[in-house]
Amino acid sequence: MKLMLALGLVGLSTCCFRQTQHNQQKCQGFKAKPYITSQNSQFGALIEGTSVNPSGHMFAVNFNATKSTNQLGQIFPAQKLIFTDSRPKSYLNAIRFLNPTTAFAADAANHRILKLTVDPKTNLILNSKVFCSDPKMIQPNDIVVASTGYIFTSGMNYTTDTKSTDGDIWACSPNGEAKRLALRGRTNGIELSPKEDFLYVSESFNKKGAPVLQRVLKYKVDVKTGNILDPVTFVDFGKFDNSASIDIDGMRADIYGNLFIARAGKGEVKVFNAEAKNIATIAVSFPNPTNLEFGGPKGSKLFVVGRCKTPFAEGVEKGCVDSINLETQGAGFKRIQSATPARRIRKEKRTKRIRKATTPKYN
Repeated sequence: MKLMLALGLVGLSTCCFRQTQHNQQKCQGFKAKPYITSQNSQFGALIEGTSVNPSGHMFAVNFNATKSTNQLGQIFPAQKLIFTDSRPKSYLNAIRFLNPTTAFAADAANHRILKLTVDPKTNLILNSKVFCSDPKMIQPNDIVVASTGYIFTSGMNYTTDTKSTDGDIWACSPNGEAKRLALRGRTNGIELSPKEDFLYVSESFNKKGAPVLQRVLKYKVDVKTGNILDPVTFVDFGKFDNSASIDIDGMRADIYGNLFIARAGKGEVKVFNAEAKNIATIAVSFPNPTNLEFGGPKGSKLFVVGRCKTPFAEGVEKGCVDSINLETQGAGFKRIQSATPARRIRKEKRTKRIRKATTPKYN
């Protein structure tokens, strides 16, 4: 019975996420399980900016305490501190990997992107330096790294009444040059499609202190030049499910082009396919999921982070993590596999063996 149930769940998730034009079905019954709770968490309530390295290890910001915003930590396979910025007043809000030895972190307080040199054996940060900065950057808040080395950033001023200049999108070139791509309402979640031909950015507006608009914009992007074209609205949550008062936070794509969107305040992750059809909902154990990423050995375990529902002690709030195994691999995890030398060498050897075996021999 247990085996049949397990097989049924595998089939269900495969159907949900491996969408085709002839297979469009909703799967709303997913529920992530607690992985890190308030009882064992070493992260603060400002946990954010989840990231994965080529080994499937997971990372996030706000390690140690809610008041410590200059530290990065490892989530999986075990919690540990990996980096403390020398600027105690820095506000590290996101981290992403380019390859096994290089990662980038967003410092929202000092308008800069840090380049981190990583020890691939321990995941500890060996050194850091400013890679990209501009005082006109609103933050940056969240980032995504393309395979070309371009970094795209979001940022926001959280004001009572949002203006169309309270959010921005920037691109940092591989040599560290920053250029502003757009001014918007407050921008937050940002992600690339699997083929890196589209850039998704969330945009929100407040009115009299309350959120009144929540949407995801879809830009055509050139990751070789860092340029974007005028966007279309991918999903408007006010029109979709009347949830314009619930903030959009982090976003991640899988290899099939499905977009996973954290809804901070609703305790769930909404999943839309590339045609903007809602195909799944994943419930989490805490009300404010802030970010998410695929990790684990196969890159198919979704980790969702956010402030714990129950405080660890009076006045002490912690960061929690839920996880769920899915029959789909993260686009970010897949992207950095090609940047891993060992895997690239194995792929090249495998290709040579196939070519040798299939090359016709002539006498």
